[in-house]
Amino acid sequence: MGQFQSSVYLDRAFFSKCGEGYGRPNFNDYNMKLHLQEDFLSEILSQKDMKIGPMEERLKHQKVLIFIDELDDPHVLNALAGPTIRFGSGSRIIVVTTDRQLLEAHGIDFRYEVDLPSPGNALEIFCKAAFKQNSPPDGLMEFASEVI
Repeated sequence: MGQFQSSVYLDRAFFSKCGEGYGRPNFNDYNMKLHLQEDFLSEILSQKDMKIGPMEERLKHQKVLIFIDELDDPHVLNALAGPTIRFGSGSRIIVVTTDRQLLEAHGIDFRYEVDLPSPGNALEIFCKAAFKQNSPPDGLMEFASEVI
């Protein structure tokens, strides 16, 4: 990540936090979208309480890496990477979603599809991460199988 001047990881927890105080978040609402953009810009620039205009101006000259995980709302993608917010040359936005139409509607042409691992591989991956071994400890096979 040393080749980027700024980077940020955004996930459902970030979007939920942005939606606090709005009841049911509607990222198509102007005020909600503005709040989301302010939080996003503050996060990527690591600055709080800065006006949105100066933050956007700074980003136009920075090479940034933005990773958006579990995206399912097209309004969020438009607010964060739409025509009003510009990034410096060489910037990259990585979007993880199961909604292919969301990507197509936003004009994202380069897609990489990842297949899910087989149940056996998934169990091994989970066990290595959770238990530091290839299989679940005694008595946890049912639990591990439910998780995968």
